[in-house]
Amino acid sequence: MNKTTLRFSAPLFVKNYDNWFIFLLSYLYIRWDLLWTGSGVGVSLFTILFCGFFYLRLNMTTPIPEDRRKAARPWLFTIALSALSCTWFDASNLSWFTFLFLTTAFLYWAMTLSGTRILPVLSAYLPLELLISFLSIPFSNFGRFFGAVFRTKSYREAVAADRDTTPDTDSPVNLSKSHGTHRLLIRNLLMITLTLVILCPLFLIVLNLLAAADEEFMHMIAVLIDHFFGLFDDIFSVQIIETVGDILLAVPVACYLFGLLWAHTRPDHAKGWKTKDRVDVILASSRFVPRIMIYTALTAFSGIYLLFLALQASHLISALTGGLPGTTTYSAFARQGFFELCAVSFINLMVMTGTWLVSSRKQESETESVPPALRIFLAFLSFQTILLVITALVKMGLYIDTYGLTRLRVYTSWFMLWLLLIFAILSITHLRRALSSKGDRVVGGNRFAPAKTMTALTVIMFLTLSSLNVDALIVRDNLERYIASQMSLEELDLYGLIHLSDNAAMEVLDYYEESRSSTHGSRESRVVKEVERWISLVEPEHLLPREKAHLTVASLRLNHRLNTLKSQ
Repeated sequence: MNKTTLRFSAPLFVKNYDNWFIFLLSYLYIRWDLLWTGSGVGVSLFTILFCGFFYLRLNMTTPIPEDRRKAARPWLFTIALSALSCTWFDASNLSWFTFLFLTTAFLYWAMTLSGTRILPVLSAYLPLELLISFLSIPFSNFGRFFGAVFRTKSYREAVAADRDTTPDTDSPVNLSKSHGTHRLLIRNLLMITLTLVILCPLFLIVLNLLAAADEEFMHMIAVLIDHFFGLFDDIFSVQIIETVGDILLAVPVACYLFGLLWAHTRPDHAKGWKTKDRVDVILASSRFVPRIMIYTALTAFSGIYLLFLALQASHLISALTGGLPGTTTYSAFARQGFFELCAVSFINLMVMTGTWLVSSRKQESETESVPPALRIFLAFLSFQTILLVITALVKMGLYIDTYGLTRLRVYTSWFMLWLLLIFAILSITHLRRALSSKGDRVVGGNRFAPAKTMTALTVIMFLTLSSLNVDALIVRDNLERYIASQMSLEELDLYGLIHLSDNAAMEVLDYYEESRSSTHGSRESRVVKEVERWISLVEPEHLLPREKAHLTVASLRLNHRLNTLKSQ
């Protein structure tokens, strides 16, 4: 076989069997529990494998232009940093947020490479683009994985030759003619199995209700289940059952990922894509609310916030000067400052979005102009929201200054800071455009891109939070407070600090090694004794509580440090 044949065989193999590559990746996805753990080496390995395969398969269909590659590089860099932070730090506490962040970054990277965005640049259409790519595209092509598994020889030849395939290619008639009835039988058996798996939760609910209604039926079902599983006690082990379960769970994941891959490699034939003209028509049809109603609603909201801010000003002044209103504690003062005000900020964001979508506008030179008065109202509402968030931040600062750091206090403060900057961008955007002579041009003729600014801000802040080693900061702050006699050993809760994460335990061990030889009879010595007692109770097999697939660099370092200390 010559080199030319070898070069052709690799792309041909990938094109013909991309569905099995997707299934293998889906199995690894379930096996590594990426959705539930969100940390460990598995995240980085899966990210490298799936991004590499997606890029290779997309480039095989249509060579990716250089301008798209350049536009997609920042998103690929974002994906790499996020996956690396999951491997380096113990980020299980941010698992769901990391999962959503990585998924969002990947979807936009894929859309940029395939050229399927509504606009060729990052714009205000970003939320709609992500919604289409996250839900509409993969689920509208959800069943194509099964069509790819049972596709005929003529279909594979058409894929290899980059020819269009018709829906009749995979029809049961053609399938039976070309490969016989046994292929049709296998396909039908798979469909029956899939149907039973999908209906399994409903069957369990029905059986539970019937068992509760009749004791004899409950006893009969229990006996049948015992006999059924008893048949397999000597055949299947727990590991085999777990593997079968992982394979079954990998099927819907493969359907989702293959539908996403199929749509991006064939955007002209995929269902669910929306063009800018189509989106604009839909948005224009929703702008039916008279502006007088919009202005009345915004005025009412602004009046309520002015009264609230006036009352909060006196409370904040008294708190900053050393007193709290009435019998209010710092704890209650801070909780009121976060949960209620964050809910109000979210409502304001929804109100501003809804106002933007439904407010009627004048038609000017083939574009719908946003009234300057509406922009001023929105800018004022954004500014009031900024003041509300500042109020919440001040209260949380007082709470942290009194009681120290915890995960919840750090994350909520970070979230409030993000809200503050988002509303600052919105306020500046509306105010500058209201004062300009052209709707989308700012004073001086420079274009201000709020969508790019807010997206960059969100990416930078989340990557910073993921890489900040928050647990180590919490341990360091609480130890300093203990040494300064600002909290007792019970309030320090050393056991709780150590078990925040592997990063937190590493910080405690750093302090332990620094203080062990230089403290005698001081407050630090009590910490040293507590850490020594904790180390003596840790057995080697319990040093790493997670499975090997979820190991991180922090876990390996902690394992080494604890083994070294126990051997001394």
